[in-house]
Amino acid sequence: MLLELPKEMTIAETGTLWTRFKAALLSGDEVLLDGRGVAHVDIAGLQLIEVAWSVATARGSLLSFAPNGRSPVLEQAAVDAGLCCARVGGVWAEAEHG
Repeated sequence: MLLELPKEMTIAETGTLWTRFKAALLSGDEVLLDGRGVAHVDIAGLQLIEVAWSVATARGSLLSFAPNGRSPVLEQAAVDAGLCCARVGGVWAEAEHG
């Protein structure tokens, strides 16, 4: 299942986005995030992706970014927050490889 992330991934959008994440995770399908259109992201938006990844992992589901599925803004925010190098195998792991 492809889940397109909104242009604005901020604290104001987290409630609506969490509802979409939950529905995707409950489907039982692999969830691929498409963040190519993200133009603004704050720490709450990044945390929401982290929480969704943790929930998916705990349920034995897969959640990852689609190939080339991160906008430059989203990529830089993850780097600035230290998420790309936080752990091997996390939702941001492939950022370390290109």
